Amino acid sequence: MKENEWRVDHLIFGFSIGAIASYMLLSSSFVSNESVYMLIIFNFLFVSLIFPLDGTLTRKIFMLLIGNIIGLFWNIVLHVAIVV
Repeated sequence: MKENEWRVDHLIFGFSIGAIASYMLLSSSFVSNESVYMLIIFNFLFVSLIFPLDGTLTRKIFMLLIGNIIGLFWNIVLHVAIVV
């Protein structure tokens, strides 16, 4: 029972981190709304699939952060390529 509680705590923490990151990106004027919507979907899928697995919480948060940075960079590169 203790392990299931630990996984639920990880999920709650992961969804909170994803929501905070999404809100910070939405409030930024440098990022397009389409990029933020794609990152929100990525955060939801990542947290729901990866956070219940075994592993340290810091490693999971770091992977989520790296995924958000790569996704944001990729969306910016594609947006610039389409505009130019």
